[in-house]
Amino acid sequence: RIVGHVSVREMPLTASGLSAAATASAPQPLTPSAYMSNLHVDQEWRRKPVRDPLTGRRSSLAFELMRECEGVAQSWGYDATWLNVYDHNGLAAKLYTNKLGYEITHTRKPKSGPVFHIMRKQLEALPEPSGLALEPLDGVVQPTSLAAPPIALAQRGRNAPQLLVLQAKQGRRRLRVA
Repeated sequence: RIVGHVSVREMPLTASGLSAAATASAPQPLTPSAYMSNLHVDQEWRRKPVRDPLTGRRSSLAFELMRECEGVAQSWGYDATWLNVYDHNGLAAKLYTNKLGYEITHTRKPKSGPVFHIMRKQLEALPEPSGLALEPLDGVVQPTSLAAPPIALAQRGRNAPQLLVLQAKQGRRRLRVA
């Protein structure tokens, strides 16, 4: 059973994180960027602690899924990641800004629909991602790493994988990220 997921993909964005559609009336140069979206953790797994095997610290599954995406983005050759969060989603905004270190670069107020913030994080060196298998440890879940296909600098924006979805699955005795 899948208990959480998040997507990371290469997406052409402006220097302020806007998409081509958002700048259609005043086109701006676009460059391939690492963009994360669709973070979701099942209600019963929210705020359940997981343990980082390298540091021993406890965190949430949402935090670990986002860290894995950041590691994937780094393995693809990116030094920053982007995401959007709706203004009314205060818990997600708090996770991104307070816990993960994202900064709001732009706030969009569409003519119709909710207000949202565009966020960016300059990535620091992270452990290499390599096969996330989350296992119970003292009543918590212990993550290991996840492998992702690398994007060579020459491939960025061309034949690079368009989308990678990281999923946390609950097995009989352990939780695995596929």
